[in-house]
Amino acid sequence: MSKTTILAGVVLALTAGAVLAQPSGAADEAAKKLTPYVYMRDAGGNKVFLESQFWRNDPNYDARVLKRMSDVMAAFEKLGYKGNPDAANGWDKPEKVVRCRINMEVTNPRWRGKSGTIVNCENTGISEMELANSEDPKHITQVLDAYNKQFKLAKEKLAR
Repeated sequence: MSKTTILAGVVLALTAGAVLAQPSGAADEAAKKLTPYVYMRDAGGNKVFLESQFWRNDPNYDARVLKRMSDVMAAFEKLGYKGNPDAANGWDKPEKVVRCRINMEVTNPRWRGKSGTIVNCENTGISEMELANSEDPKHITQVLDAYNKQFKLAKEKLAR
């Protein structure tokens, strides 16, 4: 089992708690949330920042959040990425690597009470990709497809 998967398990243990439903974005809920994140890097130096939200208002929802985050981390490990705290450095300076961020369990009023994911790689020439409805069974596939599309564009622009 990888260190990042173990980290995610520890985060879930910290989230057991209250008894409401999916996040509403209310101020009192936002004050209780936990935001675990991991920086990952591949052999080429490319970086991924993966972040999620545990709202701590429904243990079953948070368990599903952990599963989604774990699935995305496992997918990145299959692509050659590994958890790497040093990957947090240098985001404020130009680098000859692709840098992407994936923010999971984001709430957006346009999504009508559903949480989703935002995927963005720097220097793609396109906007970040918003993927509504984290609960959709195809959501992880959609996240990875969005990442692959953005990564490919960023890699092409980096090569110029």
